[in-house]
Amino acid sequence: MRLLLALVAAALLASPAVAGDYMDTTITFVAGDDNVMAGAGETIPSSPRADFRPRQGNSLFFDNYDTRNTGEETRTHLVLYREFEGFFSRVTPEAALVIEWDANRTASNNARFEETGSRRPPGGIRDDGSYLALGVDLGGDAHDRLSVVLFPFDSDRFRLGYSWELTWGGRGSFILAREVPGLRVSYERDDGYAFVGVKTARTQVFTLEEDDPARDENETVYGLLAGGGVDVTPHLRVELGAGYFQKGTIPIDREDLQGTPIDQVGVSAQVIYYDGLTPSRSVDTRLYRNQGDADLRPKSFGPRPFGYQIASEFTYTSQVLEDAGDLGSSAREGGYAGDLNGRLETGAWTFSADLVLRSLEFLVQDTPGLFPFSTLPGDLDVSPEWFAAVGVGYRIEALRLVPGLTLGMQSPATAEVEQIGSDGTPEVANLIVRKTKNVLGQTFVEPTPLPPGTPAKLIYSARLSLESHLSDLVTIVGEAQLTWNENLVSNDPERGERTFDNPLVLGLSVLAQARF
Repeated sequence: MRLLLALVAAALLASPAVAGDYMDTTITFVAGDDNVMAGAGETIPSSPRADFRPRQGNSLFFDNYDTRNTGEETRTHLVLYREFEGFFSRVTPEAALVIEWDANRTASNNARFEETGSRRPPGGIRDDGSYLALGVDLGGDAHDRLSVVLFPFDSDRFRLGYSWELTWGGRGSFILAREVPGLRVSYERDDGYAFVGVKTARTQVFTLEEDDPARDENETVYGLLAGGGVDVTPHLRVELGAGYFQKGTIPIDREDLQGTPIDQVGVSAQVIYYDGLTPSRSVDTRLYRNQGDADLRPKSFGPRPFGYQIASEFTYTSQVLEDAGDLGSSAREGGYAGDLNGRLETGAWTFSADLVLRSLEFLVQDTPGLFPFSTLPGDLDVSPEWFAAVGVGYRIEALRLVPGLTLGMQSPATAEVEQIGSDGTPEVANLIVRKTKNVLGQTFVEPTPLPPGTPAKLIYSARLSLESHLSDLVTIVGEAQLTWNENLVSNDPERGERTFDNPLVLGLSVLAQARF
């Protein structure tokens, strides 16, 4: 915390004529109960009585699809930014120190420190994409530009893929890596772009060779990224990206395969057709610059002209793991994901629709594997995850109100696995695999076995919301969300087995948020 205060003081003392320093701050107060039908310990995850804290259960499966955030953060980004006047014509250097402080991360780190005493809590502060950049204006009618961006600490914002939940090649693509610096070289013009990039990380080397000097040491691994996009017509954009990543090595519990390199290759593509709406990348993949309120919540409540956007992307990745069908040898396991998104605005109305498909192998690619470091057995019956959601919102200009309704349906990814029952005999059960976010915005894979012999059921969710805008950047939101999920289970200690919970989940919350 003292480090953060010192950086704030430095930003305030900096001369505006010299530096473009600013802070992007979100303060959120949350009151509510994510499941009024249950109390603490009655469900997984647990749902205590109503309180004033963020909750994982306040987010539904269709929420925050294009952002790493949950919407309940209290955090600030301190950005010490400067665009320099170069000595050479058409050359513009710039740099930014981007420091993120998150209140929820601070609380989590302090709790971990008090429970284990194993390490001093870092106070919720981390680098969030500091960079040095060099831009060269190449001139021309299409505003050709060449740029080089250097990430000295964290290149997680530099990814492949387009919708945030389908992106890959970030920090999670390197096993146990703490820092992932990188660089990107790109060429941009009005009707297209192209880029190449490199990332490095250090991960522990596992090897069977006892005389190998690198044994159990940290060694450098690399990631290569490339891609581009072009506006085929004024309303049609096509984008393509590909990557190769050295993720690390297979660990010591895999005997003959210990030390085998795990590499990943993949490709992502997107097609966008639009008219009246301008396509944009997820805010979490952009560089921080001094743009004031440019990236904050839109302020306009007046009628909007008719505009729409339809986008579809597809990603395929493949990585080396232990072959579950031939122990002691390796094999490649592929995963895929895709989506179809639509958005339409006209007058005071906004409509949206999403259809998303993710294979089980794609969901667990950063673990890596459903069974860590191993492919899925060839005879294992698996199914992908898919969900569909539609939403509508209406802006009431005179009252600065935005009522909204979102409806969604999800079929979770499943794997049919064999387990030992309470009577000691083997039995077959469906394992539901879902990728969720915690209150820190961190994604993790959550496998949940169902009682033996029961199939996974569709999940239905609905949310009714009312936004009240008190100013351009201060909002109060009331939400009621209803979910019917027949896959909810908990452990029955008396019977020694998993049993189904009440499938009805009702959540109520009020959120007050300011961004500045």
